[in-house]
Amino acid sequence: MKKVIASIMSALLAVTVSITAFAASGINANEQAILDKLKAPITVGDKNLTLPAEYYNQAENYLKQDGVDVSDEQKATIITQIDEAVVIVKESGVTDLNNLPAEAKNKLMANAEKAAAALDLTLTFDSSNKTLTVKDSNGTVVAKIEKVIKTTGADTTVAVVTVVTLVSLLAGCAVVARKSRLMAK
Repeated sequence: MKKVIASIMSALLAVTVSITAFAASGINANEQAILDKLKAPITVGDKNLTLPAEYYNQAENYLKQDGVDVSDEQKATIITQIDEAVVIVKESGVTDLNNLPAEAKNKLMANAEKAAAALDLTLTFDSSNKTLTVKDSNGTVVAKIEKVIKTTGADTTVAVVTVVTLVSLLAGCAVVARKSRLMAK
């Protein structure tokens, strides 16, 4: 009898522990359509251009937030602006977006502003530090695109300081050991 009760309790424990937690993804079909459009590569000449993962992730994180639900109308507006931006990039023939002509950049900014306005977002471009900031209606920054200068190459400063410190310590130990006559001649 004890074995039967122990078996039933074990089975009951296994069932209760193995229940899977279901969590909502926070992305509805309209939001997913926008994200799919952002992720799609643009073919210019023989090269495929894609949105950098950092910017895609910022868009995805914003759309996952509670209270952000994209309607069919908003989706249509945003996808139209994305399609227009793709045409602008393709027509420019430029494969490095940093080399886009000023006119194309201005058109892309106008497209981005219209898409942002559909979600009640505002875009601000700071030309002094080349930063594009996206804010919601409360003024909270939801995305930031900035030109980052990355350090390349090895920095040997720490290694040099460490070696100099070790050599100094060893020299100091040698002097102390010699004065204390710990070193044999």
